[in-house]
Amino acid sequence: MNIASIHNHPIQYGSPPSGKNFEMLGFDFEEFELISSKNELWILESRERVFSAEEINEIRRTANNYFDLVYDEVNLEFEKGYMVMDNLEKVYGDLLLDYLNNNFENVKLTRRYLSD
Repeated sequence: MNIASIHNHPIQYGSPPSGKNFEMLGFDFEEFELISSKNELWILESRERVFSAEEINEIRRTANNYFDLVYDEVNLEFEKGYMVMDNLEKVYGDLLLDYLNNNFENVKLTRRYLSD
């Protein structure tokens, strides 16, 4: 079928998928979600299976927990608690890639860096 949705993450909101994403996993008519931002293009792919609401909520909770964990950790590393968004996106994005690609047979998350 190869139907996709696309949406943009504005500069202030980061690049990787957040806990608000992943709704496409519950649709039988959508196989791809593209998330574009200033620095990255993310592609979430899922075929042959529709996830239940409970499974999607668990993925969202995990994404939110990863974000909170990384946000706190990255903030501790910088003077006066100022976070560098690029560092947060890199670490959080790596965790999300590992979680989704290694725990679900039919989900693939891909990150592509965009050049300036």
